[in-house]
Amino acid sequence: MQAPQVNAMVMRYEPGPSTAHLVLKSELETYERLRADLEAKYTDEWVVVHGDELIGVYRDFKDAAREAGQRFGRGPYLIRQVAPTNWMEYVKLHRKPNAND
Repeated sequence: MQAPQVNAMVMRYEPGPSTAHLVLKSELETYERLRADLEAKYTDEWVVVHGDELIGVYRDFKDAAREAGQRFGRGPYLIRQVAPTNWMEYVKLHRKPNAND
């Protein structure tokens, strides 16, 4: 006797940007409050924000994710790479001069 075949549809829920924004409202507000200081000191580094607290600064995403997961499980928490608000200004200030300059 042959086993019956079942056609199953796998569904995965991924919150849209508006839902994520609502869930991480406090974390996003905290990041924005700290943005200028973070950009001045930690551009290209990764930060973990939980609620209204900066948890830590990390060299790579993997370390940030490990720390966030160990401390807060499934969250919510924000892991974000610090990037300058004005990339053009950042490039001008930090670019290496070339032979044609």
